[in-house]
Amino acid sequence: MAKFNFNFQGILNIKEKLEEQKKIDLGNATKYLTAQQQILIVHKSSLMEKQKEFYIKNGTSMYVKELVELSKAIKYYEEQVKTQSAIVEMAKKKVEEKRKLLVKAVIEKKTYEKLKEIALEEYLKIEELANQKQLDELSSFKVSKRQE
Repeated sequence: MAKFNFNFQGILNIKEKLEEQKKIDLGNATKYLTAQQQILIVHKSSLMEKQKEFYIKNGTSMYVKELVELSKAIKYYEEQVKTQSAIVEMAKKKVEEKRKLLVKAVIEKKTYEKLKEIALEEYLKIEELANQKQLDELSSFKVSKRQE
């Protein structure tokens, strides 16, 4: 029995490596998104603290300078939240893009795996027919030998 040789094995190997790379890329993008979301949470928390502090101190006797500083801090954190929200949205889009690329890579790999499976089935059928032919030849040879 001859060895099965899939003509597109090299391509299948490349597709498998591409899929693995796409998985790594998606993992990295997801980690980046998570990190950016954590930063956003920190900025939102800091903003809420400064707003709470401003409202608490606003009703008490306090120096105008302190209120102005708190107001500046609030504006700073509002800007940070706005900027970080944009970064998080870009990271989400990047994750979705990487996910789509991974899905495409998986589909391409599965296509070549299916081709390999079909080629193997065809190979096995041909081998079975060749084995059956050899057995038929052998049995007919034995029958002809007996008749002599």
